[in-house]
Amino acid sequence: MTRYSIEGNIEGEYEQGGHVLKNKFGIRSKREMDRLEYARLLKTQLHYYRIVKANMRFTNRFICELHQYWLGSIYEWSGKYRTVNLGKSGFFWPPAYLVEKNMFEFEKNFLKKYTPCRPRTINHIAQDLAKVHAELLLIHPFRDGNGRIARLITILMALQAGYPAPDFAFSVKKNRQRYLMAVSNGYKQDYKLLVTVIEEAIERSKKLLTS
Repeated sequence: MTRYSIEGNIEGEYEQGGHVLKNKFGIRSKREMDRLEYARLLKTQLHYYRIVKANMRFTNRFICELHQYWLGSIYEWSGKYRTVNLGKSGFFWPPAYLVEKNMFEFEKNFLKKYTPCRPRTINHIAQDLAKVHAELLLIHPFRDGNGRIARLITILMALQAGYPAPDFAFSVKKNRQRYLMAVSNGYKQDYKLLVTVIEEAIERSKKLLTS
């Protein structure tokens, strides 16, 4: 149950049928929405691959910009911190009223420390990426799309460091399951498995590029 009423809050509204969040197109089919979001995500990735430079420091404003660029044509709340509480499978992310404060601490303690992501060994890079990834996901700043934004940040940091975009290979079920377990561990500041998952994702991409 949320601490605050979400009546009249578009973040809490769904299209008729209750499977798709209220959107600018009135799309009700989850499959159709998934396709649209995926197409927009690919466009966003390509756009920011060209924009992000090796010496660029990431900020909260930049993360909001990524989210807005990706979902701005679809949802009214894109690029803005969530105002509803979120949970999944019995787990609840920090309440909405703490998001802005938590993001301030995240920028100060993680983004400023780990970006720009400088070229180093793959293990050192994976450690930095894992910390930023898990901490951003723990805050869960947006109404939706947090995992994809966190993975995009991971990709952009890897590119800054001179590595290829990590390939998480989620089409293989066990890879997605390990990733979800790694993120869950990361919520408790146990980053070891997530470091391994990110290392493997980078190595997977390197092999594809050389094969």
